[in-house]
Amino acid sequence: MADNKHKGEVTIEIAGDSYQVAFTWDAVARLSSVFGNDFDGEVADAIKNADVKALSVILSLSMTPEQTPEWIMEQSPPIAIVGDAINRALTIAFLGPGLEKEPEGDKPENPLTGSLLPTMWQAGLGSLLGLGSRRRNSGASPPIS
Repeated sequence: MADNKHKGEVTIEIAGDSYQVAFTWDAVARLSSVFGNDFDGEVADAIKNADVKALSVILSLSMTPEQTPEWIMEQSPPIAIVGDAINRALTIAFLGPGLEKEPEGDKPENPLTGSLLPTMWQAGLGSLLGLGSRRRNSGASPPIS
């Protein structure tokens, strides 16, 4: 399955199957309801800190209802690839297609190194809302429902 950037979709492979990751307006609203108004900082912290519980929740919110946080945890996809897919899909959601960073070859840039932070979508969100960084570091992961 190829990315459909016009629909904001990014393809991720989990357990040998391809899945679409997309942050529609509904998915962004659910992200905000789970993580609060500071969801951008929470998402960035989850990627930076390899918080797999939080990443499983974030990823599940961008996928179909069958891909629950528990399912994602069970499949145990590579953390760097999950972080990259979330980052690219949120960039498309906030800034539109064509502005997200393309992975180089088969290996996306490792989001755990901090080189993707602050992310393009965070900078775009801050610019759109006239805000600086709203990051907070509670250290707590959201519960897996």
